[in-house]
Amino acid sequence: MILPVIAFIQFPFTSFSQEKDQEQVDRLNELFRQTLTQDPIKALEYTKHALDIADSINYDKGIAYAFNNLGVIQNRIGNLDKALEYFYHSQRIHRAIDNQDGLAATLNNIGTVYSSKKDYGRALEYFLDAYRIIENLQDTTRLIGSLNNIGNIYLTKNEDRLAMDYYKGSLSLYDSLKNKYHVFDPHINIGNVYFRNDQFDSALYYYRKSLSIQKANDDMAGEAQVLHHIGVTYGQLGQHNLSIAYQLDALEIAQSTTSKPLLMDLYKSLSDAYFNQKDWLLAKDYLLLHGMVKDSIYNEESNRKISELGRTFEMEQQEQQIKLLKKESEIQRLQLKNNQNSILAVVFGAGILFCMVIFYYLKNQSNQKTKALLAAKNKEITESIHYAQSVQSSILDRESIGKSFPESFILYKPKDIVSGDFYWHGKLNGSDILASVDCTGHGVAGAFMTVIGNSLLNQIVVEEKESTPARILEKLDIKLRRTLKDKQVDISNHGMDISICKIDRNTGKLTFSGARSDLYLIRDEEINEIKGDRHTIGENLNENAREFKQQQITFQTNDICYLSSDGYADQFGEYSNKKFMKKKFKELLKAIHKESLGQQRILLEKELQHWQGKLEQTDDILVMGIKLV
Repeated sequence: MILPVIAFIQFPFTSFSQEKDQEQVDRLNELFRQTLTQDPIKALEYTKHALDIADSINYDKGIAYAFNNLGVIQNRIGNLDKALEYFYHSQRIHRAIDNQDGLAATLNNIGTVYSSKKDYGRALEYFLDAYRIIENLQDTTRLIGSLNNIGNIYLTKNEDRLAMDYYKGSLSLYDSLKNKYHVFDPHINIGNVYFRNDQFDSALYYYRKSLSIQKANDDMAGEAQVLHHIGVTYGQLGQHNLSIAYQLDALEIAQSTTSKPLLMDLYKSLSDAYFNQKDWLLAKDYLLLHGMVKDSIYNEESNRKISELGRTFEMEQQEQQIKLLKKESEIQRLQLKNNQNSILAVVFGAGILFCMVIFYYLKNQSNQKTKALLAAKNKEITESIHYAQSVQSSILDRESIGKSFPESFILYKPKDIVSGDFYWHGKLNGSDILASVDCTGHGVAGAFMTVIGNSLLNQIVVEEKESTPARILEKLDIKLRRTLKDKQVDISNHGMDISICKIDRNTGKLTFSGARSDLYLIRDEEINEIKGDRHTIGENLNENAREFKQQQITFQTNDICYLSSDGYADQFGEYSNKKFMKKKFKELLKAIHKESLGQQRILLEKELQHWQGKLEQTDDILVMGIKLV
């Protein structure tokens, strides 16, 4: 629901009583700031009280700060759109009364929300606007935070050098301060840059400095965040017990801060850590918790489910009280002017608003009860499938591929909720290892194989340090057959077709090996098909160890390589009732290769939709495109 625009009336004088009320509003808003990290519910009560008083005396500045504080609360619990509503109201009032100090704070908060929504362009605009105001105010403490916000955006855009420049500028200002208590700490972000560049010892150095600062500041959310980063870093170093210990400490603190984004990250990281320890039960539990929190932040329906647990519903009730109180205050101001017609109009409007609130509330409650009943009935049927989806999502690392290959795309379309196709990426000795894997079957059976395949690739490349594509396939074939034989799985229904390539930018070499899967390379407007071997990984339990061939090419700048499963080529067309076929797929890749990689993905999906029409998807689909630079 959209909050009503409020008309603020300015009086030519301020009474002694009104001055005291204004002081009380300012004191309450300050108490909000002081108690936010330790007791957010108490902080909410302070700012709600501040808004009530400020509204009754038409204290614009107090109203603006209270709206900003309400936005901060909504942002912390993951209600991003509601947070923006409050921040926009605060921004308008600060601009109207020319309160540059408050305006800068609200602009920064708006930028933070857009960053959470992954709208980084708009986030950067608001952060830069805030920075210019703070620079004019010559406020060193707030400049530190502003520079960090801008650096964060450049970091998400993979512009690490620019990000580090802003972070180091922030750290320089931080070191110049004598009193650093409750000043934003730049160390954690500098650690993040080192972490992204696999400089884990340097990352740990800055994280530990940040941890000491957060503890000294009694900042529980900050302490939990840094503990989480330290835990993840130890995970990257292969020290999984230390990783789990730090993240459990972080979780204990985070659960008392109501920070959903932090909880979401912690649950995912703990699931990964327990997965690496082969503790499947705990890995499952934390993945389910991760999915629940993630949905509650980014999905409106899940936000309603979270409200059933209490916190969001409590916030909603208090917002409705705020709206009704504001309407009552508006009526009182109009009564001072003896304008009976306006009173009737506002009362009528308030009645409509009240009815809308009641209608919304009743409808929301009805919807929640209906959905709860449906969810209960379907829980037993869908639980295993959604768990499989959670596990599968955890092994697909699209982000790491994007970091290593900024010009790339992944078209990934499971036939069912879960897929028998998966992609894999690792780094070893300065080279990128990239794989496209098509497991026999789809649905839950196929997903079962993807988990095994991912685990075996991690063993071979990450633990055993094998980087030669042919040797990776040979080891994968042996390990998969051994795994399936130990588990007494029918081998006729389980196997893998895989393309795997090693990309070494230092030597300019691409080495490829395939098991019933090929690589497509486009150079100088010509498409070349580099064929793999014609047998499947794990296809015969009793067969001796099998050798795989590999081919090596010297790649050139702007070469584009494509890895794919057979799902795209095997899709039946609505009008032809024939498969798309490999030849047509290759022609399509050649036709679109001059477009940006992101646009290529869109064109591939559009052509697939046009070809498929109203027919069901035939198989899982995976296509990866990478520009070699």
